[in-house]
Amino acid sequence: MEWYSKTFGKGSFTYPVDWGGFNVPSYVLRNVLLAVSNGEITDPNKYDTEMQKVWLTCCNKYQDENFYIIGSVGTEGSTMRHEIAHGFFYIIPEYKKEMTKLVKELNPFFRKDFYENLKVGGYTKQVYVDELQAYMATGTANFINVKLNGSDKPFIQLYEEFYAE
Repeated sequence: MEWYSKTFGKGSFTYPVDWGGFNVPSYVLRNVLLAVSNGEITDPNKYDTEMQKVWLTCCNKYQDENFYIIGSVGTEGSTMRHEIAHGFFYIIPEYKKEMTKLVKELNPFFRKDFYENLKVGGYTKQVYVDELQAYMATGTANFINVKLNGSDKPFIQLYEEFYAE
């Protein structure tokens, strides 16, 4: 939070205002908690403690270390659906496989433009495919000013199949 405040918020934590949703895969929590317990993070704070509680609650409730935490302003709308798409991509191997295949079938120029927009937005390369599928699956990929010409339809259809289950 301090890093974000200094980097983007001019000293204030503006993340909840800057972004309508967020997601945290369980491996991120696990890695941070391991770093705290191994002494790699020498200044654990109240947020680390709260995340440890979340980790333990989720692991105990679901009897699994593979979970996904999502948040959104409101529970309806494209932001929540976008975050759910990230969760599907992380938790459901078949969804990830099929979405990755659809991404690879897209026009390479479209992918390049899309990834460039993600880069400018501060996204790391490791999430480009996941972000692309989440935007396409929720019909919100039009922000890059490239005509979709229906190329998002297979993504939306696949998302809907998994969402209905």
